[in-house]
Amino acid sequence: MMARPSPSLIPAGMFSPVALPARICWRRFRAAGLRRRRIALPNASLSFWQGGAPHSPLMLIQGFGASAVWQWHSQVGALAGDRSLIVPDLLGFGGSVLQRGAHSLDAQVDALRGLLDRLSIQAADLAGISYGGFVALRLAQRHPDRVRRLVIVDSPGVGYTPADYDRLLQRFSIRHVSELLMPRRPALIRRLLRIALHRPPWIPEPLLPSIHRSFFSDRLAEKRQMLDDALAMLRQPGGPPDALPPHEAMVVWGEHDPLFPLALGERMAHRLGAALRVVPETAHAPNVERPVWFNHHVNRFLR
Repeated sequence: MMARPSPSLIPAGMFSPVALPARICWRRFRAAGLRRRRIALPNASLSFWQGGAPHSPLMLIQGFGASAVWQWHSQVGALAGDRSLIVPDLLGFGGSVLQRGAHSLDAQVDALRGLLDRLSIQAADLAGISYGGFVALRLAQRHPDRVRRLVIVDSPGVGYTPADYDRLLQRFSIRHVSELLMPRRPALIRRLLRIALHRPPWIPEPLLPSIHRSFFSDRLAEKRQMLDDALAMLRQPGGPPDALPPHEAMVVWGEHDPLFPLALGERMAHRLGAALRVVPETAHAPNVERPVWFNHHVNRFLR
């Protein structure tokens, strides 16, 4: 039986603290000319947005959490004028559901390749943030002919090591990264906001339980499986696959990212032979905190 879509896909009720932001996100997508679609793949049902110019396809790949609408709403208006945008919900998030098999990086890659096939797109530019950067790099490794250029945002992908992960655990005094990305208690949402944003907004205490129910209460086993798969790949003999995809790339990094510090971005850019763009006064989500800066540099690179 198909799993239900995440509640974070659907604008919440009138009195929910996520209702107004949800409507704003959806309206920005629609104002940019994107429309939500769904396709059935052999092992999955994939929800995505599509629209913009009729040429130069660009796929925006979300990070871990919520749906793509919440993560890319500040980009679609600036990017849709020059290129055809494809903005999928990754499997396990938003409206995308894996019906059979394990939630893994390779399952995400298979779904995105299937989406390109169904849209008759031979090759697209990819922009991936955080977990989405891992997916973009894995797609470029496995199917280099389907990728043109890469924009990697705060994602250490190639060359991330078990030692790097152990240092992450030590920085936050945790035993598993899911403790950060899937906060078990409403109060822990504040810690996640401090990771995502250099200057996070203050959220009144009474609103935290409703936000927690909206974003951190569904499909927890599936999301934990995604993280465990990525960690298993990291710790397998010889480390994760680190073959460098033969694509022109740009690496974008938040200056104060506490999850993946800037030194990892410098290493990533060096390994890819790519330009590194450091976004000042931002943390793990520079596209959200400095969208004008971010959109300008992405547009310039893709042109």
